[in-house]
Amino acid sequence: MANVAVILELVDSNGIDGILINEQLDIKVSFQDLTQNNQAVFSGFVDVNFDPNDVKVDTISYADIYSGNGSFQSGEILAGVVNEVGAMANINKIIIDNKPVIPQDNLVFTLKITALKDLTENGTTITTDKGDDDLSEITIFGNDNDQRDNTNYGSLTIGNISNPTNTPPTISNINNLTIGLGNEISPITFIVSDQETNANDLVITAVSNNNTLLDSQNIIISGSGENRTLNITPTANQTGITTVSLTVSDGELNSVETFDLNIREIPPNQANLTLKDGDKSLTFAGGGNDIIDLSNQNSSVKDRLYLGSGNDNVYLGTNDFVASGKGDDKLFVVTGGGNILAGGLGKDEFWIANETLPNATVTQGILPDSPNLIVDFKRDEEDKIGINGFGVNIDNIQESINVVGNNTYVDINNETIAIILGVSDINSSDFIFS
Repeated sequence: MANVAVILELVDSNGIDGILINEQLDIKVSFQDLTQNNQAVFSGFVDVNFDPNDVKVDTISYADIYSGNGSFQSGEILAGVVNEVGAMANINKIIIDNKPVIPQDNLVFTLKITALKDLTENGTTITTDKGDDDLSEITIFGNDNDQRDNTNYGSLTIGNISNPTNTPPTISNINNLTIGLGNEISPITFIVSDQETNANDLVITAVSNNNTLLDSQNIIISGSGENRTLNITPTANQTGITTVSLTVSDGELNSVETFDLNIREIPPNQANLTLKDGDKSLTFAGGGNDIIDLSNQNSSVKDRLYLGSGNDNVYLGTNDFVASGKGDDKLFVVTGGGNILAGGLGKDEFWIANETLPNATVTQGILPDSPNLIVDFKRDEEDKIGINGFGVNIDNIQESINVVGNNTYVDINNETIAIILGVSDINSSDFIFS
C-alpha cells in the first residue's frame, strides 16, 4: 500500500477552456501523506516528464515551508524533464508552537509552463516518477524512511478539453388559441429549461407571421428563470389567424414552439336573433313525418321553417332558419351556410357536414362556405351533432372543437362550419358520424 501520492493540478491562468499556443499555465505538484497521520512531506524529490514539442518549463517556485534557513531546493530544467525537482522543508516552518503545520494542499512546488502549440484538441500529458538520482527521497515528517518505492506517482493531461455535448434548450407546449373579437387575451405561461445553461441566461424571442393582426412588438415576454409569461395585444378590430413562433436560445442552439392565434367575430347569441316579415317564405310543417328540401332555394333570402310534432328530415341550403318541433328531427346542411338550426323538444340531430345525403334531391354534399349556427342544443334531450364523411370520426373530432367564450366552434379543414351557441362543454360524445 502506498504511503505517499504525488498529485498534479493545472491552474489555467486565463480561465478559458482549451490551451492555446503561447498560453502560460501553472502546474501545482503536491505530496500527500496517505497514512492516518496526515503529516507534511518533510522532503520530496521527483522527476517531472513532458513532451518538449508541446510545452516548455519556464520556472520553478516552492511553497513557503520549503524555503528559508535549513531548507534545500533542487530542480534542473532540461528538454523533456525537470530533473530531481523538489525540496526539503525548513523545520522551523513545519513546527510552530511545538505543533506540526501541514502546508496548504500539501503543495511542494509549482512549475510555470508555456504551451508551444494549440493543445485544445490533442492535449499533452505530464508525468512524474522517482528519478534515478541517489539523492532523491520522499520522507514523511517524523518518519526517516525513504518512501520512493511506496509512492503513487501521478500524471496530468492538459488540453484535450472534452466539453459536454451541448443540447438544445427546451420550451413547453403552448396550445392554439381562439378568441372572440374585442376580448382580452389572458397571460400565457410557459416553461423554458436547458441542461447546460442557467434558465436566466436563455434568450427568448417571439415573432408573429401576421403583423396586421398581431404586431410582433406587441408580444411581451416577462418572467425569469424557467417560468415565463407571454402578454399579447392584437390589433384592434382585426380578425384572422397568425402563427406565433417562440424561440429560446442558449447562445448556440435554438428550439422553437409555435401556436396559432385565431381571432374571430363573436356570433350573435340566441336572444339577438331576428326574423323579419317579408323574408322569402314562412312555413309550418304538420304533424306527420315530413321530408322538406330547402337546398335549391334562392340563397340570398331566408326561408323560415317551423316543424311540427313528427320526426322530420330537413335539407337546408343557405341562410335558412329551421326550428324543430316535438319530434326527433334531423336537420341536414347541404350547401352554402349561414343557416340557423334551433332544437326542439325531441332527440334532434344537427348534421352540419354531409358528403352523402339520404332521401334528398341532392346526392353529394360539400362543406358549407360559411358557418351555421346551432341554437338550443340540449344534451339532456340527447341532441347530437352529425358529421357525414370528410375524414372526421370519433377518434379525431376533438381536434375540430374550439371553445370561444360560451360558444363552441366546429372546424373542418381549418374552416368553421358550425357555431354552437351557449354551449362551452361540447365533447366527442355529443357527435355522431356516418
